[in-house]
Amino acid sequence: MNYFIIINKIPYFFCFTKTSSAYRLSITMALSKPTSEVFLYTIYFDGEKVPIKAFANNRNIDCVKFGPNVKEIGDEAFSGCSNLRIVEFDNIESIGKNAFNSCNTLQLFWGNKVRHIEDSAFKGCSSLRYNSSFNYVESIGNRTFCGCTALINMTMSKVKTIGFHAFDGCTSLEDVQFENVELIGDGAFFGCEKLKFGVKTPKLTQVGCDVFAYCTSIKDVEFENVESIGIFAFRRCTALKKVSMPKVKTIGLHAFDGCTSLEDVEFKNVESIDYYTFYGCENLIMVCMPKVKTIGFNAFDGCTCLEDALKALKVIRETQKGIHTQSRN
Repeated sequence: MNYFIIINKIPYFFCFTKTSSAYRLSITMALSKPTSEVFLYTIYFDGEKVPIKAFANNRNIDCVKFGPNVKEIGDEAFSGCSNLRIVEFDNIESIGKNAFNSCNTLQLFWGNKVRHIEDSAFKGCSSLRYNSSFNYVESIGNRTFCGCTALINMTMSKVKTIGFHAFDGCTSLEDVQFENVELIGDGAFFGCEKLKFGVKTPKLTQVGCDVFAYCTSIKDVEFENVESIGIFAFRRCTALKKVSMPKVKTIGLHAFDGCTSLEDVEFKNVESIDYYTFYGCENLIMVCMPKVKTIGFNAFDGCTCLEDALKALKVIRETQKGIHTQSRN
């Protein structure tokens, strides 16, 4: 086993080799960067902060272990470490921008005191499957887990803000738990095609643009306190059948464009619907919007079931009117 250890800011290589009767230890001061030859080793780091770009693009690192004194990982510290598989730490509180960007073999990330994850910290970590290390995280930066195509579930019970496109392209993501989230950035879950339901939280008041666009497995959405829905928010959510948001007042253009399975929508307080909001919702049949005042151009264009229902209702009303007139004569 090989270790790369930093002592008093001086890096050393520790190499253990097995002989016939025991293990032999050799220590070498690392005065230069590793050669182009891939020689995998483990890093043990125990300073207060991992410096910016400290190990960026190092293909020799297999595992990183942080000592109890490390509180922060600097920007791009391990960016591009294409053979890094495991990261272990005890007291890390902050992970900088692009810290593990493009570490495409990273699978395990252990530690439970992280509070802040900056932009693109794990972007492109396509082997990261499951993470239970972020129970104290309060904020997730922009594009933090973008392109983590193997990520299956995520639980962050204390997170309050999720940056834009934070989970964009996480095509294996099935379950997310953010009970205290207050703000979700635009495109946060764009293209998460296996996500089965949206984030349910009583503190969320706004759904931004493209937040759940192309989440083709979501079947129902319930947001207790959301007051506005952004443009393209649920575009092409083709499995979505029912939507209930009792406090929504405004719905942006194309918000439910292409939701071909949508049957039932309930917006008891909505006042304004923008252009093409329900465009192509061919199975929409139940609409509850008692307070709506303005409906944008072609808001219900392509809602064939609804159109048929309205035509039938018109015939029924005309028939009832005719019967009423005949009875008076």
